Amino acid sequence: MYFFQNYRFSLPALAKIGWIFFTAFVIQPLHAQDNPKTIFELFHLKKGGCSFESLFEEEEVIREIGDDIPIPYPGKVEAPTSREELSLILKEFKKVTANIDDGFANRQVVLKNGNSCFKKDEKWGLKSEEGKILLKPQFDYIFSDTLVGGFLGYTNGKCNYYDEKGKPLLRENYYHISPLDRNAFVVRTLEGVGLIVNGEMVVEPDKETIQRLTSGNTIYYKIKSARKGEYLLLNDFQTEVPFPAWETAWFSGEDYIVFRNNILDLKNKRALICEEDYVFELLDEDQKMASIQRSGDREVHLIDLAGNLLSQQVFAYLGKFSENGIAMAAIRNPGQGRYQLFGLIDRTGQWVLPPTYNNIFDIDDYWVIQDTEYKTGVLDGKGKVLLPREYSFVAQLEGPQVMVTKNTNEGNVLKKESRVINLETGVTLKDGLDYSMLRVFSLCGKKFYLASVQNGEQALDESFRPVTPVHQRLLVSQGYLIGAGVNNQKRRREKVLYDCEGNVISFNINGHKVDTLSEFNRLEDGMLYVTLLDNSNYLITTKDAPKALDPYINSFAKANFGDFYIVNSFRISRTGMMDAKGNMVLPYKFEFLSPFEADTRMAVFKTPDNKSGLITTKGDLLMEDLYDSINYLGFGLYAVQKDKKFGLVDKSGREILPIEYSYIYQTKGMVRASKGKYFELYDTMGNRVK
Repeated sequence: MYFFQNYRFSLPALAKIGWIFFTAFVIQPLHAQDNPKTIFELFHLKKGGCSFESLFEEEEVIREIGDDIPIPYPGKVEAPTSREELSLILKEFKKVTANIDDGFANRQVVLKNGNSCFKKDEKWGLKSEEGKILLKPQFDYIFSDTLVGGFLGYTNGKCNYYDEKGKPLLRENYYHISPLDRNAFVVRTLEGVGLIVNGEMVVEPDKETIQRLTSGNTIYYKIKSARKGEYLLLNDFQTEVPFPAWETAWFSGEDYIVFRNNILDLKNKRALICEEDYVFELLDEDQKMASIQRSGDREVHLIDLAGNLLSQQVFAYLGKFSENGIAMAAIRNPGQGRYQLFGLIDRTGQWVLPPTYNNIFDIDDYWVIQDTEYKTGVLDGKGKVLLPREYSFVAQLEGPQVMVTKNTNEGNVLKKESRVINLETGVTLKDGLDYSMLRVFSLCGKKFYLASVQNGEQALDESFRPVTPVHQRLLVSQGYLIGAGVNNQKRRREKVLYDCEGNVISFNINGHKVDTLSEFNRLEDGMLYVTLLDNSNYLITTKDAPKALDPYINSFAKANFGDFYIVNSFRISRTGMMDAKGNMVLPYKFEFLSPFEADTRMAVFKTPDNKSGLITTKGDLLMEDLYDSINYLGFGLYAVQKDKKFGLVDKSGREILPIEYSYIYQTKGMVRASKGKYFELYDTMGNRVK
């Protein structure tokens, strides 16, 4: 007390003294008498860690269940739909589709290089972009691949991978092949999946799953097997690393892997710790730095990947290091206010910017800092001041472009001044902006800004000139600018459509100009579905006059056949099918309709009494019987369910498996059928293989 009574200080001097006292009493290191140098001393852990082998534990093998198993659910109980009723419902559809070619018989699938797979007489071949036949039609099914550019060709239940010129890339055929690149493939055999690299089987085909992952420039494989559970295989195809399914792996060069619960030394094949309940995070891949925290504890420590403490400072938070060697860090706030105070540290753990700030976040290579008085500024990547702490708001628009806002009081009136600055060049792109927020968006290949004002939003062009008036909300959807709002007096939603120049889009409906809508949905180019303010609904196309539709349609989906759409109305809880002119070709008499499958030319339907069947593109029912559920498995096969049992039929309606199985599903080119504890395996032709 005497000290402050007898000396007079300037404000900068007081601030400096405050920082000295803050440093002395707030930024506390670990206890000086202990001064631990490693996490083993700090947390009393077993020094030397554990071997990889000790981390492999027996894992309970869970029965494989396919993602596409039909799951029965209770539905509404309604009167059964008879065969006669279905025939009447399909009568109009048969007339409409009688002379329509579905195009499925002569399909083509274009590959990345312009060559195409073509279908003829129910077989697939390959031809060049000029039309030269490279492979005569011979495949039962093909699946194009956009990664490598070739395709899978299936014959008699097995496949090979063919490049874009028709050359098979593997010596044998398999039940399924997943290309990873031109020289690496995951293959499915009767025993399981394996990995082929450069023509050699480097992982035996007895695994359940194999995934290739990357971390930086490091390639590794995540493998699941019945014997070992889930683990990682490094790119030497020798080193196996235990890997819990819920974990994430971060590689630091070729020496270390950091998990959330451990750090693995790959050279010595040791885990850093044997104990549980510790959390790690990789902070600097190149410099091999991480953080450690005891689960449930709020103290965070900076370490290297060998477990050495790099700083005696106890942190409350540590962020990742930038390329400039700077990271955001926080300590506990000993006073009132926020729990944490933020600053910036270098790779030695020393403070580049003292921890006296409410908040810090990065914008690409820049740091935005906010002090305890909520004043905001910007630093460059090395901590040099670019914008002083005199702004109330800083937000990134794109790249180094930011919007900054300064609040000033003029006669008890709060005034906001905003401008847009390029941090890289320091140039002010626009000042005097009266907006609380700007966001960048693109439309029609042009750049726009979405500007927030006191009572709504509007669009600005690249030069910050208004393109639209202010609306409560401005949406960018389906290729349009949409001004949206709620008319509280009339209790209705209102929407206005704008083109890319900001012109209002209007419609001529029944001789009236309409430019304000209640709802809007773009089905495809030149085809819109709109709801007017009087709740009437219209289909608008460029070819035909607007057509009134009732009831209101909640969803549209292409039927994958002709110009038909599957339409659903929540109001009547029914589904039907409509053509591009708005005519119903299948009435609202269905609980569900699927798109038509190209391989089978059929769609699944479900009646209101929850019975399912198959309808062809000609409007015929494939089978006399209806089922509790039908699910397409691919390869022309359908799983059918009745009385909680499953069977299998092909696209001709022929029974492959009787309805007596617990479940049936297809995965990776094989069909699995289960009876209680036992299962059978079939190829895609329906032949039993196990």
